[in-house]
Amino acid sequence: MYKHLFGPVPSRRLGMSLGIDLIPHKICSLNCVYCECGGTTTLTRERKEYVPVEEVYDELKDYFKHHPDPDYFTFSGAGEPTLHLHIGEVIAFLKEVRPGIPVAVLSNGTLFGDPEVRADLLQADLVLPSLDAATEEAFSFILPKLPLPIIGAIDLMEEDDAGTIIVTDFKTSGKAYSVSEIDQNQQLTTYQMAIRKQGYSDREILLRIDCLIKTQKPKFEQYYSTRSEIDEIRLTRKIHQVWDGIKKGVFVPNDTSWKCKNCGYKSACNDWFLRRAA
Repeated sequence: MYKHLFGPVPSRRLGMSLGIDLIPHKICSLNCVYCECGGTTTLTRERKEYVPVEEVYDELKDYFKHHPDPDYFTFSGAGEPTLHLHIGEVIAFLKEVRPGIPVAVLSNGTLFGDPEVRADLLQADLVLPSLDAATEEAFSFILPKLPLPIIGAIDLMEEDDAGTIIVTDFKTSGKAYSVSEIDQNQQLTTYQMAIRKQGYSDREILLRIDCLIKTQKPKFEQYYSTRSEIDEIRLTRKIHQVWDGIKKGVFVPNDTSWKCKNCGYKSACNDWFLRRAA
């Protein structure tokens, strides 16, 4: 009976996966109400050797002697695996003794801002983050001559020592963003408008995207940007133009979107194309 290994368990994404649990129950950096492991008993962001890595190595060596190789090694279990100070060393050990078996890490993403954590995870073949926000700020604001409110939620809102409001959006992407993509991102502009409407119009606002880039070797990047009054005016005009089109029944299909496949209006969209073609 192993203390730090479990499975292998069948996984739709990973095949037969051998679980590696480096964190005692239930030490985590979040306390999610939906967690299948129950409530967090020790809420922390401190990285340390929660379980001795030598014990983990001994169990893995024993497993290799008596069991067939799994399809994947997966770091998960009863807590946040990146809290373990030596997760990178364990990944390196697996790569040395079983180089042909890929390594996955299931994480809530809260420690991805730490360069040492990112360096550890670069050794893994697959990182699967949930990227839950530590706090979520819901917003609703009205624009002049627009009968409906603009509503949404900000992933993370912080204030630094200088009083600057830092608004962060968590994303994953298949490639890095360019400077122009960040500076023209309308979601960030909307967030700034919402923050100003909620009583922070006299504050400096810094906009940030925290992005896990899902390349063969996953990497984490942070992008910073700001918005001017002109940027807000441009977006406000665009919003009014969209509303005018909605009122007039204008339909402009975007059938190249990744959302198309499971869209609830897919049939109606196809009908529209056929009618136009006829």
